Amino acid sequence: MVELYGAIHGMHWDDFFTGRHGDIEISPSKELLNDLQRFPAGTRVGIESLNKEDGERVESHLLKLPFNPPATRFINENYGVPIPASRPIYIRESNSYWDILAKECSKLKFDVVFLENKNIWFKYNQARIKQAENNQNRENLFVFEKGESKEHYNRKVVSFNLERYKEETLIRKIHEIERDNELLKAIKLHNVNIAFVGEGHASYWAANSEKIYSEFGIKIENYSRESPVDNRVHYPYYKVQTIFDKQALPDEKVTSYRQNLERTIKLLEQKRLGDKEPDFIGTWDIRNPLKGYFEMFVNKNGGKIQGEIIDCLGDADFEGKVDARNIKFVKQYRERKNEIDYQGIVRDGKIIGFFTTEGFGEPFYATSKKPKNLVELGVSWDLLAERYKKGVNSIGKRLFDKKAN
Repeated sequence: MVELYGAIHGMHWDDFFTGRHGDIEISPSKELLNDLQRFPAGTRVGIESLNKEDGERVESHLLKLPFNPPATRFINENYGVPIPASRPIYIRESNSYWDILAKECSKLKFDVVFLENKNIWFKYNQARIKQAENNQNRENLFVFEKGESKEHYNRKVVSFNLERYKEETLIRKIHEIERDNELLKAIKLHNVNIAFVGEGHASYWAANSEKIYSEFGIKIENYSRESPVDNRVHYPYYKVQTIFDKQALPDEKVTSYRQNLERTIKLLEQKRLGDKEPDFIGTWDIRNPLKGYFEMFVNKNGGKIQGEIIDCLGDADFEGKVDARNIKFVKQYRERKNEIDYQGIVRDGKIIGFFTTEGFGEPFYATSKKPKNLVELGVSWDLLAERYKKGVNSIGKRLFDKKAN
């Protein structure tokens, strides 16, 4: 049995007007520290942190890794000189929360264990260096070259966005999933009675307690959470107070964020989200088709349609109308209340149109034929919108031109 505590343990502030920035100090609340007094001496407490020696090794490792970005191609307008790519560094969020917690646990004669694995952080460091080098290379090429066609430039933009998003996803996999697994292994290995981890880890574990027990043999007995109060109007903006919630519920935003990551990884590895063949494959983000990728399963009854749409954000139901040349439907994610309106033209098994939600609208594209790759999925909207300009402009005007309404 493990008592689980989640905490927002470090924050950073930036002042847009003055350019000042720094750490926000967060300390364990009196309510949390009082709650710990119910445990006996000798209780083993796991804390999501590296010990001091390993922490220094991780920071030193990042600074010593070879960093060879290409030379900057463009002159910075503000300074009149090329600004080279910056080496990734650690912006040190205050460790005071964990430090204070460890000291208080020692006063209570608890056995404190630091749960982080330095080898995961070494892997994370290497991925960040590689990403920074690749980003600089993309920045050098991310320009409309002389004599370059619009189609070629669009393909380049989509390709670069895909590369960047894939790298970000793989870095998140290391930081959020592989690191998560190592924390759980450490809890099991050290037979921890109380686990203090960041809210992102804790909320996901609490929401998936059966999975955690099945995969790691860890049974979560109770979940408590400590969250900062945004009261910096009344207190110095480098300090916040916290609220202790003894019987906390998982944060749905955290679990949704993790689901998005897991689905994106599945899409990259298996090239598909669902278990059956979709009727349409599309994207609601034509500049980053991986982010907006969806699979559409359609049930048609005359001119009416309904069915399911799966994407990396979740599962949604839809219903609407379709004829030989036009389609209109409303999508609603099962975990959310807001509705998303889709309107498009249908040409040769392809849908080109727009979606709108809460006053915001963007293009979307779908095809009944499996696209060659994600780049083709992204650039097809521009190519077909040019070919079927009249129909696409008509939908855009109907949705976005207030005078037409």
